[in-house]
Amino acid sequence: MYHRVADLDVDPWELAVTEEHFESQLRHLAVEWNPTPLRSIALERPLLTRGRPKVAVTFDDGYVDNLERAVPILERYEIPATIFITTDTIDRPGEFWWDRLEHIFLATADLPPHLPDEAAALLGDNPVVGSADLAAVQAGPSWRAWEPYQHPRHGLYRRLWQALFDCAGEERTRVIDTLSVWAGHRPEGRGSHRTLDRAQLVELAAHPLVDCQAHSTDHSPLPTLTAADQLTALRDSRARLEALIGGDIYGFAYPHGAISPATLRLAAEAGYTYCCTTHTGPVHRSTPDHAIPRCGVGDWAAPEFEAQLCRWWGGEG
Repeated sequence: MYHRVADLDVDPWELAVTEEHFESQLRHLAVEWNPTPLRSIALERPLLTRGRPKVAVTFDDGYVDNLERAVPILERYEIPATIFITTDTIDRPGEFWWDRLEHIFLATADLPPHLPDEAAALLGDNPVVGSADLAAVQAGPSWRAWEPYQHPRHGLYRRLWQALFDCAGEERTRVIDTLSVWAGHRPEGRGSHRTLDRAQLVELAAHPLVDCQAHSTDHSPLPTLTAADQLTALRDSRARLEALIGGDIYGFAYPHGAISPATLRLAAEAGYTYCCTTHTGPVHRSTPDHAIPRCGVGDWAAPEFEAQLCRWWGGEG
């Protein structure tokens, strides 16, 4: 499971793999494994009949770099990929909310002294913000959001991320828009973090190695929604993609990998043939069609990538 092929100064959720590492990883897959379309792995069991085990490459979200940076490397090694698209960003390309939050608090030196009221209300207090030394905030791009804070901005970012994660989609967008204006950011965001627009999505979906499937409408974690709203997000995401790129949309990746028993049932009800989680592990004959595990890939050089693949295939996770 990938998200981005990019060189980032700050990457709190470890979403990006550099082009150099991505190419070395695909080179290894091409030589030692059997790269296979995800649909085949999801629907055909077992994975290993003769020779090399099957492996599928997937991307979540729908960043522009999937088209501009990942596809040329996929072409070089003739490796297919499934790309799960968040549909609400197609007509309003810009940055995802978590990237906008990172830009504000981890990549902007000078901010007003206090949060706007909408953001403060989410936290239940209004901490001092103001200016910060970005060299200290970015004390190495290796800081990850699940690790101990190395700077007060890290703590504020993480608190707001959790609060926004728990919000309904419209409220989340409203608060992020308010924070962006407060920070003095341009509404179109950074070119380095942009999502696919309609023309780019159509180009991506037309590529013979690429299979575009659904990743919900606004990337809200489905179990936080009512059953009715979950079903709406599942169905609307599918219908929107079918209208944009044609063909049948039959696969889905759960936003943030979040699932519940009700979510699995609703995904089947919405008509998806298979769905992917972010749970780590290989696919077995007995793996449920609507809970396909995937292994998240980090920005690893080839030796570490190879070691991780061996651990995953051996069931060590």
